[in-house]
Amino acid sequence: MDSPSIIVLNTDMPRGPQLSPRSSYIRYVKDCSSSYIQQESERNQDEILSQNISESHKEMNLAYMTSFRSTSKKLEPLKFTQIAKQNKIIEKFKNNLLQFSYIMPQKFKAKLLSIENYLQKDKLKKALTQNRSKNQNNIISPSNIYLFYWEIFNILLLFISLWICALVVSFPNSKEISFYSFGCLFITSNIIEIIISINKEIYIEGQIINTRSDILLNYFAKSSHLDVCSIMIWSMISFSAIEQNSFIQIFAILLLIIIFARIFRVYDYIVEQLYQKGFGGYAFDLLTLVISIYFFAHIMACLWLMVGLNSNGERMNWIRDNDLENESIWTQYNNAFYWATMTMVTVGYGDITPKNNYEMAFANVAMFFSSCVFAYSMNAIGILLKGFNDVKQNYNQSQQ
Repeated sequence: MDSPSIIVLNTDMPRGPQLSPRSSYIRYVKDCSSSYIQQESERNQDEILSQNISESHKEMNLAYMTSFRSTSKKLEPLKFTQIAKQNKIIEKFKNNLLQFSYIMPQKFKAKLLSIENYLQKDKLKKALTQNRSKNQNNIISPSNIYLFYWEIFNILLLFISLWICALVVSFPNSKEISFYSFGCLFITSNIIEIIISINKEIYIEGQIINTRSDILLNYFAKSSHLDVCSIMIWSMISFSAIEQNSFIQIFAILLLIIIFARIFRVYDYIVEQLYQKGFGGYAFDLLTLVISIYFFAHIMACLWLMVGLNSNGERMNWIRDNDLENESIWTQYNNAFYWATMTMVTVGYGDITPKNNYEMAFANVAMFFSSCVFAYSMNAIGILLKGFNDVKQNYNQSQQ
């Protein structure tokens, strides 16, 4: 190795420091050699670092590929099920599109037509079997037009029987009313109603029942007691089987309840048939309301007459106070009906008033129920008129 550079000083002559050429060359060579070595070492370090980085990148890529393969293997069945569902939805959409756009292939059309024909034939067979069973058993359909006419006639007879039965409560042994002829008429109508009821189709939970055994069981369970009791009571009244007026009045009041139940049963059938035929409306509802108000006043008048006639043992009653004891039953009924309507509309006018405790007690109950019925009737009339006006306005707007 070269010796380090030496600075030679001349002590004899003070000329300052001098550098020898050899020492400067050696220093230059040394500096160059050290920088070269340093550059080489840095270059080697850079190469080693780049190799390490590339190797780490390769390892990371390898790990990523392996993890991706494993996850893709796990997701393969999930993708398969999703693709299957998508294909199924697409096929369903395609079939619906083909079906509703009338471009379905002939094979599918033929299959559908065969299925529809089979279902229609099956329905026809069932209908034919039902009609045969009806014809064999003589079962009447509820939509029969003759049955509808009979029910209208029957409800008119029931209204007449209700009117007569209320008069029986007031005048149990009157000679001015032929209870015998009316009783025979009502008994005959009850027997006809029984025959029709056991030969008529019924609806149970939305299903048509046309087997005679089921119809008989349903009739005996629900309606037989009303018809039998009605026939028995009318027989006792028309044939004068009971002589005491109090018992006749009790049975007549019971018959009033039975007649109401039968009216509701027939009324429901008539209303259903009318609405099916398109005849139901506000006019029919208004007619029903007027009939209800009239019969309420009629029954109140007959009960007011019963209380007045049965209180003869009292010192005074409303009949004696108005000098109606020797008048006909129609005059007495007219005064009683006047009292009932005035009590219902204006809570009494004051010309006919109760004269004993029995009449006062009955008048209190009558005023309570009369006010309720009057309020209900006014409200119902208002609702009907409002509905009628709404229909009229809608019709006028549609015409504009």
